[in-house]
Amino acid sequence: MGSLSTNGVKAIRIYSDEPYKINGVGNSAIMPRGVTAVAEGVTSFDFTNTITVEIMRAIMTPDENLNALPAFAPTEIRVV
Repeated sequence: MGSLSTNGVKAIRIYSDEPYKINGVGNSAIMPRGVTAVAEGVTSFDFTNTITVEIMRAIMTPDENLNALPAFAPTEIRVV
């Protein structure tokens, strides 16, 4: 089982549906492939299988406008 710390992470992308637990507790659920936002209070995703995860942190749009909404871009690819 691979554990991914979500410290500083805003969203992740996975490439297939995967069983996981939030913060390593409770029943397993299936995280659908694609992008998943990380909710406040989530400290880790614990996956049953070894998978590749794209880690996304908030970045500002190119104009750095204070009113701009944060955009997300992959900043790291990790196998967990």
